[in-house]
Amino acid sequence: PLMMKMDADMVVMTVPDLGNFHIKRSYVRKDIEYIFMFHWVTSTHMIIREGAFDHFDTVLCPGPYQIEELRKAEEFYHTKPKNLLDAGYGLIETLAKQYQQQEQEEHARPQILIGPSWQPDNIMESVIEQLLEQLIGGGYRIIIRPHPEYIKRFSKNMADFCRKHADEIGTTFELEMDFSSNASVYKSDILITDWSNVGYEFAFATEKPVLFIDTPPKVVNPNYEKLNIPPLDITLRHKVGCSLGLDELNKTAETVAALLTRQDDYRAEIRRCRGEVLPQYGKSGEISGKYILSKLIKRERTAL
Repeated sequence: PLMMKMDADMVVMTVPDLGNFHIKRSYVRKDIEYIFMFHWVTSTHMIIREGAFDHFDTVLCPGPYQIEELRKAEEFYHTKPKNLLDAGYGLIETLAKQYQQQEQEEHARPQILIGPSWQPDNIMESVIEQLLEQLIGGGYRIIIRPHPEYIKRFSKNMADFCRKHADEIGTTFELEMDFSSNASVYKSDILITDWSNVGYEFAFATEKPVLFIDTPPKVVNPNYEKLNIPPLDITLRHKVGCSLGLDELNKTAETVAALLTRQDDYRAEIRRCRGEVLPQYGKSGEISGKYILSKLIKRERTAL
């Protein structure tokens, strides 16, 4: 009811699917500009529902890839064209600043962070034992940081894992379930994840490589291939690190060692990739802020 009775000149949202379910455009004001702002950095057509952006007026896109995808969707589905801005992605800029302000220390033991998603068949659900078997004894400090939603939704599975490894937690590896700080994330030398966007946030903020495990991908829109545009969720995996299939987990130890050895090479590639995916890197606040203010000022002048 709040959204249906909204009386505003502009509404900025990070929630997709406006008008498709319970969150509606205002019935009170027909002239509100609804703006969508991304809370992820990858594509618009695989991990989000079909038609999720159709009822927005403006979309502040992280980069040109999202603009291309949304334009293609408008043409394919014959929907109303939206105002699409190449506006950058502020979260990664903030994370990068926070990382740069931290004391950069070289670890005597390389720090490996395992940070899974919470979708079905994520690392905690499928291959955590194989990964630990490969990494324990390799001279690493290993931190497992389950997704908060996994802990909340699958508390029994989490309790079973803790019970099984009670003698190892705190000695052989660490289990981090306090999410009040991201310090351990950005002090790590390598991140291991599955399909979580934290992989790209980590890589673009720290310029360190990621090892992706090819668990079943998160596909919310089964029709994403209709646009004939490969999702960034897939194509970026081999640009900011590398991936291992479920039948290649016996290569985890050697792959991690190779990523650590080639960190300088990956740093250069990650910077290049970040510049391609986020050409407005460092300017997102300015671009989005100027757009929002200019539209509101224009409305005010028109009203006068």
